[in-house]
Amino acid sequence: MYLFTGGGIVPGSFFNLKNMRLLHIHPGYLPDIRGADCLLWSTMLGGYPSATCFYLNPGIDTGEVINAAFLPKIALPDLVSDLDEKMIYRLLYSFIDPWVLSVVLRDTLSSTNYLQNITASPQSIEAGTTFHFMHQNIQNAVIKNVFIKNNEQIFQETR
Repeated sequence: MYLFTGGGIVPGSFFNLKNMRLLHIHPGYLPDIRGADCLLWSTMLGGYPSATCFYLNPGIDTGEVINAAFLPKIALPDLVSDLDEKMIYRLLYSFIDPWVLSVVLRDTLSSTNYLQNITASPQSIEAGTTFHFMHQNIQNAVIKNVFIKNNEQIFQETR
């Protein structure tokens, strides 16, 4: 078994190799949120970041699900509001997205006895939506209205 991360689309020939399965951690709750920019789509649509550990297959985020989870709202440092949206986007995908994926990987390893006892469930291909990279204007709105507001809300809740 191999873990595949961040390398784009796997060539179809990989799925013909015998005795090999690829695990992938996707930054969206499958089957609901497939495709690209799913840290943003998940947080915008569900209110929380999410990720799913699943077996890769030739489809886009359509393999058998091992573990899917929503995570807590994310509080970004206060200084983030001083950055432009492009820098915040880079921050999200350089630091927050890997953290989200690592939490689900950790939980998957724990719940499967380090992949010794895996139970996977097939997805309904008709369920969910495949999202594409967000348009810049939508990205900016999500960053401002979800991530920046989350900071204000989380700060007020902890007072």
